[in-house]
Amino acid sequence: MAWLRRAGLVVAAELAEALTAEADRRPRDSFGRLVDASSDGYARAWLASAVHLAAAERSLVAATWSRPS
Repeated sequence: MAWLRRAGLVVAAELAEALTAEADRRPRDSFGRLVDASSDGYARAWLASAVHLAAAERSLVAATWSRPS
């Protein structure tokens, strides 16, 4: 996520890293099925990323429409 940090999107990089770490933490059996049934941490990381992305999108759209001519 270094490219996000270089672009100045530090929070986005941290959220992406948290989501990746949570996804990697969940163990799988030999068939690829999740062994740990608890998905609360993953759901929280995903939701935080989704909320941040939506807010960033709204902010970018607002900035585009409010540019002085």
